[in-house]
Amino acid sequence: MVLRQTLHEIVDGLPDETLPEAARLLNALVTYPLPRAFLEAEEDDEPVTAEDIAALEEARAERERCVSVSGDFIPVEPSHDRS
Repeated sequence: MVLRQTLHEIVDGLPDETLPEAARLLNALVTYPLPRAFLEAEEDDEPVTAEDIAALEEARAERERCVSVSGDFIPVEPSHDRS
């Protein structure tokens, strides 16, 4: 019950304008199986490899080369003038 009380205190401390988003996020934990599965999954205890690090760096670099438009990522050429 201590955790439940802590959650109540966190929600009570949120600004009113953030309550709809907080409700949506909490509802997703109850309604949708994927977010719940992430919360219930065991912690990954495998060490991070050099391949993992290289893949993360590649993903970050790819993200830097793209812009987000309505949730989709569209490549931006380095020479593209955005003005």
